Amino acid sequence: MGRVRLHEFTDSVFNVAHLLGAVVGCDGTYLFLSHLYLFLSRLCFFLTSIYFLAGYAFFLTTSTDPTFEGFFHARFKTTQKRLMKKRNFDMEPFEELRMIAGPPLRHSACGGLFHAI
Repeated sequence: MGRVRLHEFTDSVFNVAHLLGAVVGCDGTYLFLSHLYLFLSRLCFFLTSIYFLAGYAFFLTTSTDPTFEGFFHARFKTTQKRLMKKRNFDMEPFEELRMIAGPPLRHSACGGLFHAI
């Protein structure tokens, strides 16, 4: 007799669970959200992996940090070299002059006012 009551109890629990599942998913929202979560989690993992691989490749090729500043500096140098080549700029006299004159002066954010003090 105990087995029959246990079987009836489990049947009633399964029926209630099935009914609640039907109520939650009656308009397809639950199914849509579960598929959306699976899709977005894979998409986020894929994009994050691509971002880290691109940053690592940038670091290997330029030996600079894959930050905005490092990327900007690398693009600036590439654009500068391309423009110099396009306009037939001779780099040897420039390098000789730079060796004679010394390193360029660094300006601070305050415009170099405090360097004389």
